[in-house]
Amino acid sequence: MEGNLNGAPKGELTAEQKKSFFRNPRFKHGSLATAITAVVIVVIVLLNVAVTLLEKRVDLRFDITANHLFSLTDEAKEYFASVGDDVTITVLSSEDALRNFSAFSDAGYDGSMYEPPLRRLPEILSDIAKNDNITVKYVDMDANPNYLNKYDMISRPTRPELYILVESARRYKLVDMTDFILTDYGENTSYTSDEDFTYYYFTEQPLVNAVGYVLRDEVVSVAVVNGHGEMTEDETTLSAVASMFENNGLEVKAIDFTTDAIPSDAKFLAVISPQRDFSEAEITKLDDFLQNGKDYGRDLLYFDGGTGKLANLYDYLELNWGVRIDPDSRVYDVDNDVVYPFYVITEYKDESDITKPLGDANIKTVIVNPEPIEVLWTERDIRTVTTLLATHDSSFRRAASETPDAESAAAITKRDDDVTGEYPVMTLTRKRNANLPVEESSGVLVTSDGFLNWYFSTSSSDTYANGALITNILEAMQEKSEPVTIIKKDLTTEVITLTNGQIRAFALVFSIAFPLVIIATGTAVYFKRKNK
Repeated sequence: MEGNLNGAPKGELTAEQKKSFFRNPRFKHGSLATAITAVVIVVIVLLNVAVTLLEKRVDLRFDITANHLFSLTDEAKEYFASVGDDVTITVLSSEDALRNFSAFSDAGYDGSMYEPPLRRLPEILSDIAKNDNITVKYVDMDANPNYLNKYDMISRPTRPELYILVESARRYKLVDMTDFILTDYGENTSYTSDEDFTYYYFTEQPLVNAVGYVLRDEVVSVAVVNGHGEMTEDETTLSAVASMFENNGLEVKAIDFTTDAIPSDAKFLAVISPQRDFSEAEITKLDDFLQNGKDYGRDLLYFDGGTGKLANLYDYLELNWGVRIDPDSRVYDVDNDVVYPFYVITEYKDESDITKPLGDANIKTVIVNPEPIEVLWTERDIRTVTTLLATHDSSFRRAASETPDAESAAAITKRDDDVTGEYPVMTLTRKRNANLPVEESSGVLVTSDGFLNWYFSTSSSDTYANGALITNILEAMQEKSEPVTIIKKDLTTEVITLTNGQIRAFALVFSIAFPLVIIATGTAVYFKRKNK
């Protein structure tokens, strides 16, 4: 056997050499560096695991956008956290397709405003799913083309990848994701210049409405009345009105009031801009519906079209519900208007849950060509009349025959003979048997059909709230808990504003300063170890 000079086998260290090796400064520093590296790796792994576990309980993400664009509002958080039954929210596309915007770009949607928020929709849905009762999942319709076949749909959407399916054990509802982006045209009446548009992100309200709809013990229906030349006899208008009610969790059934029976499950009748009067028999039919054998619990939503040829209907509203419509007048306001004086901004006139949340948020409602309403009495036997909306005291009334066209409307000014002042333009009359619970009251809402102008009534926003007011009215007339009203988020708001100097400073720090510090530190450590 060969050996070294100290008697140890060749290739092996003697005991003394081993002691010297472990006392060598290079070994000490090298071992220490290795140990530190190992500890750091272990700490990083443990920290990553801890953060992952913590994130499931505590939201560690920060939304630094000016209007919290990519996180739930407090109202939405409270609502979704309160959901006590199982709900499944299924995005009918893969998560990658949603984040990459491919589902929308393939459908031809412009990415300039749609893309940023919709890419981050998974974060919103993740926040919603923090309630263990709510499950969020993604189904790639390209890989599962028959996924919707198990649902009893009258018509399947042609592009299901643009939809979210919300379902419970009771029922389901499809939510169109393209409705999450809404456009405010402002004063851009030509609708051609993008420069004047304001875009809004409006995800939470449709999802809140959908979850509320699928969890209801029973679904309330609204019968849309036709047969008198109503606006809703036009299929396009009916579809738009139906969408408004369906977005509020109601089933819509259009009926010819002159021949059809009122559906037994209808809680609401909606009469929108009739051009011919109701017969005496139809007035009796209407009253029987609202009286409901003195059990009440039924409501009428009446939007007048200003024809002046509805003597029977007007008499019924006056004698039984305490309001008189003036179809021969219109109200204008040159100080509180949108574009034209006949686009009148109104005031909230009561402190109920119907209007107070909107008033507190300083958002407005607008009625186009409003007709003044006279409140004949505010209380009589078991009936009360409340003015929900009125014009400002700067408004004035003119004969309907003087209604100008759009081209001359901008030139309207007050004349010496104009009567100025506040005019009620939306009223709600309630009738209740004192021996019955409050939810058994009947109500009649009266306003002008200009309240349903598509531009102002499609949704709520931080400017105009016709859509939100409709939601609150429907909720209140069903005597539900305080409605959840969520305001749209302005997409055109600048998220972070930096000066050129700040941008250069950040660039210097992250692209030059940090790398130089790391290089300098590494160099210093290297030479320090080499010299030992």
